Amino acid sequence: MDAWKDAIFLFESAAVPDELKLIDHIAANFKNLQGGEATLLQSCHTLDEAAVGIDSFKAKTCGSAYSLAIINLNHFGTREEFNFLMQPNLLGDPRIIFLASLKSMAGESYTFAKNKVNREADTSYGAPSCIDCYAASNREEAAPRLALLAKAYLKEGEKRMEAKRSGTAILLDTEALQQLRVSTTTYYGNRGRTSGVFRSVGTGESGVIRKL
Repeated sequence: MDAWKDAIFLFESAAVPDELKLIDHIAANFKNLQGGEATLLQSCHTLDEAAVGIDSFKAKTCGSAYSLAIINLNHFGTREEFNFLMQPNLLGDPRIIFLASLKSMAGESYTFAKNKVNREADTSYGAPSCIDCYAASNREEAAPRLALLAKAYLKEGEKRMEAKRSGTAILLDTEALQQLRVSTTTYYGNRGRTSGVFRSVGTGESGVIRKL
């Protein structure tokens, strides 16, 4: 079996126009980061390709969950296809970085993504899943930024597992959450968001301890 420290599942429909394609750019930037070679990056562009890739991953890892997922909501397909991929037992319900462009996204998939983000923000410590809105004009800027965010999510996930093993708690203020705070394009729950305007979380929140 190949030796991977972490595994990231990436999905972007082949129907996404070239000017909005993003996940392969994120993957390329991630591979260039320190330690990137120790992470499996599984990029899929059709549900058939995803099904084969997920089955292969589970066979090699005895059914392990993915460490993180990056999913482009643009041109995803039918609601049934989206619901299939979002089954908790398929990916293992990891944190997900959802990508969205308002002109090419179905409302139902966005609602699902937002509900997942809010649920994790309300019930767990650190960085919840998030929704990053981008456009063709800022795609080149988004790829390296999101690669760094993915790395921060993996680091937080490792700390979460260590905390579970040792029975200790971790402060809310993680590197991934710090990156989300400074982003002007990312929704990460009800912390610090009003009327569509993103702002920093209050200083007192960094000391809050939440369950793992």
